Amino acid sequence: MHTLSITTKFYLHLSLIFILIQGVSAQNHQVIDSLSQVLESDISDKKRVDTYNSIAQEYSYTDSLATSKYVNQAIELAEQISYSEGKIDALYTIAWSIAVKGYPADAEMRYKRIIQKADSMGYTSGKARAYDRMGVCAI
Repeated sequence: MHTLSITTKFYLHLSLIFILIQGVSAQNHQVIDSLSQVLESDISDKKRVDTYNSIAQEYSYTDSLATSKYVNQAIELAEQISYSEGKIDALYTIAWSIAVKGYPADAEMRYKRIIQKADSMGYTSGKARAYDRMGVCAI
């Protein structure tokens, strides 16, 4: 029985990750293009915040700068229109982006704050999502 060396296994895994990222990246661009078209249409400010958050979430795996740009737009508009759930969702995306970049302890700390804020306002789905991702960070 022939076993692969550690170096060979590493390069095989790295190649697989690269291939998967390319596929995800192509899919992300289609989704982002569609969401960008929504932003160009006549939508409510609440829907605009949700769309900014959706775009930021799509970028969270691949582009920190774009993630930050859309999160900031979501937070700014959410604060202007007093849309607390939209702001919580933006903070959630920041925490997830930090986790994806390899900082699970920092992300967990942010999720705990999100859980407190979501709980205080009765935003149960925001609280549940934060608990879910906090569990992913612990793995």
